[in-house]
Amino acid sequence: MMIDALAEHNESTLVLTIDNREDRREWLRKNHGFNLPWWQPWHPGAPRPEKHKAFWFRAVDGQQSPPPRWWYERQPDKPGHGAWGCLQSHAQAAQQAAADDVESLLVLEDDVTFLPDGEERL
Repeated sequence: MMIDALAEHNESTLVLTIDNREDRREWLRKNHGFNLPWWQPWHPGAPRPEKHKAFWFRAVDGQQSPPPRWWYERQPDKPGHGAWGCLQSHAQAAQQAAADDVESLLVLEDDVTFLPDGEERL
């Protein structure tokens, strides 16, 4: 499976997904074998997450957490709420990886597509 091949090359692989996008998770399950557990924050005293494994990571929904005013003022192309949520999601994934001492992180989004020969190329 492609996700397993990707996870082998990274200490942690997170797939960003908004809670209400079960359709995207189901598509990845059916087409790419993404049968992933949800990532859980690590805290002192708990076992570390398994290395070289992939997890679903709860993304920020830009519709539920709208951007601040400056987001629109500084962006000439006026990106929307979704772009804000995406930015925040990637930042949270990176922050959590740093807090968990993860040395190599791959972040994918739930609309990722792969080349037919992607696993061979990897």
